[in-house]
Amino acid sequence: MRFILSSALAAMALAAISVQAPAFAEDPVSVGDLRIMHPWARASAGHGKSGAAFMTIANTGGADDKLVAASTANAKKTEIHETTMEDGVMKMRMLMGGLTIPAGGEVALKPMGLHVMLMGVTEKLVEGETLVLTLTFEKAGSVEFAVPIGGPGAMMAPNMN
Repeated sequence: MRFILSSALAAMALAAISVQAPAFAEDPVSVGDLRIMHPWARASAGHGKSGAAFMTIANTGGADDKLVAASTANAKKTEIHETTMEDGVMKMRMLMGGLTIPAGGEVALKPMGLHVMLMGVTEKLVEGETLVLTLTFEKAGSVEFAVPIGGPGAMMAPNMN
């Protein structure tokens, strides 16, 4: 009887830990009808105080949703940005009102395009480590997950090279 009780308590403790831990980036991360695939971030270059995170967000539902916020304990400020080329000059700007993820579609956040901008990075982003990121969607809610960190000049997820 004591063995059964100990085993049950151990299983409950393990379940509680796994519920609170962020999802691993190797698996698609799900929240509502959304699937976050291949998330990654770039390592800090030199003494850089900014960073960026990238991923693909697919919407398997029948209604649009919107990425309205992102946050991490590793940055003072986090914004959803778009990079554009205007008159031969590359510019970044915050997307006011969020980023729409169309019903039945997907949006790719990638270098030189849409991305999650990390400003005032408080802890250097180190290649081979992970960053815990929280995304908040208008309908699906929030999800926290671990994001692998690639090299400072990486153009794709470290597990996709």
